[in-house]
Amino acid sequence: MKKVKGLLLFLIISMFLVPNITHAAGNRAFVIGRNYGDGLNTTIDVNNATPILRAMGLGVVQSTDPAIDYMQGYEGSIKRMESDILFFSGHANSSLMHFYQSGGPSNRDFYIRNSVNSSNTVGLQSYDMNQVKLIVWGGCQTSAGNNSITKQSVDRGAKAAIGWNQSIQQGSHTEWFQKFWNASTMGTIESAKNSANSFSYSDNRVKDNKTYGNWYQNLRSLRSTSLNEDDREHNFNINISNMNDSEILNVIYDNIKESVDNNFDSKNYIVEINNSDETKIIDLVFVENEIRTKLGFTIFIEDNMITKIYDNMKNIDVLELKNKLSINLQKNMYSISRITPFIDNNTFNIISTKEYNYYDDETNNIYHIINYELENIEDGTLHIKEFKTLLS
Repeated sequence: MKKVKGLLLFLIISMFLVPNITHAAGNRAFVIGRNYGDGLNTTIDVNNATPILRAMGLGVVQSTDPAIDYMQGYEGSIKRMESDILFFSGHANSSLMHFYQSGGPSNRDFYIRNSVNSSNTVGLQSYDMNQVKLIVWGGCQTSAGNNSITKQSVDRGAKAAIGWNQSIQQGSHTEWFQKFWNASTMGTIESAKNSANSFSYSDNRVKDNKTYGNWYQNLRSLRSTSLNEDDREHNFNINISNMNDSEILNVIYDNIKESVDNNFDSKNYIVEINNSDETKIIDLVFVENEIRTKLGFTIFIEDNMITKIYDNMKNIDVLELKNKLSINLQKNMYSISRITPFIDNNTFNIISTKEYNYYDDETNNIYHIINYELENIEDGTLHIKEFKTLLS
């Protein structure tokens, strides 16, 4: 009996002596986005990710109006920045992310970067990043170069991180995130990344991503360890090590026509190439009448082998689609010449401009799109501002 009383006394004393021991964040995700008020609104990424992560059994702490003290604070006894999963979506460059509310209070204006906490900085060096399983740096060029914020976060202890090498149009980034988080419920984060990369987007540069750390971990061990069967996916094992680019494309065309779509005609497609780590991704994008779509085929090449071809035509009849897109664009373009997109030249430098016509198969509409890649003069962060006009 004395031994039992002694053990109880020891446990009670221990509870009071060590109240601040740091534990893992308890299967928690910390998700941040905001409406910047300058044309970029990433709150949709927070709203899309939150129910998916909760369905995985994770406790989700999220904000679409984050302040510096909130970012640096605790959820219970756990620092929010030491959660198992960190997902940030916003303005960025290779060395930082910047959250602010245009014209808003100063405590809403802060950076996340590899430094220590300060009045305007959430510094990775102020946290035990070994607690973090995954960081998604959802911003432009967050993995560009050899010493990016993505790499630095893993160097500081995070188990895995992903960033992007180029500036990405927001709508495509949002679609990619949703497909990634959905696939994360069913397998490793590597398989989830590959799943998201297997779809077609209006801006396929979203597949130009780079990862660091252990991408073969499963975020939800109670879930299945493999993705559901995907009828878009066709597996191959074709060695292309001694072929030039033209020969590789011809092999791809032949195999699509023979094994995927007997009516395939390469003349209907343009070729786009991106790289996700060691995987070369070729997208054949359906174009008609100089109107691009996000329909087509996606090809994975790994270790000089064509390994997968994904059919992203969505069973849409090509002849009907051609007829839909064979409109007289000239009579619709008069409205475009009257549009003067506003760019605040005191705040942003224009890095590049991309202008094209686009068919959205989900809305069944044709748009004229102008994308401006903008660099913030003050902090060097980048984003793409889109101007969209309905044509048909």
